[in-house]
Amino acid sequence: MKTLENQTLLYDEDFPLCSLYTTGFVKSGMLDQNGRKSYCQLSEEEQNFVDLKRAPNEIALVDNKTKTVTYGIDSLIKWSVFLFR
Repeated sequence: MKTLENQTLLYDEDFPLCSLYTTGFVKSGMLDQNGRKSYCQLSEEEQNFVDLKRAPNEIALVDNKTKTVTYGIDSLIKWSVFLFR
């Protein structure tokens, strides 16, 4: 399985299941070591392009190169297409 590099999955650090599954994605190699981040710990720069109303409620996947974010089912599709092609 490929590693999704230069992408960060935002998660809710106050919800144990989110922390558990994102940690598992990193440990399994699906995400690189910097592939997860709590949406509560976004930098000021990241807050300029992440929709802070959507990120807590939808799965947000940040492309660190283009500074763009996909949300919800779009992020899952993007991730799945990359990992399983």
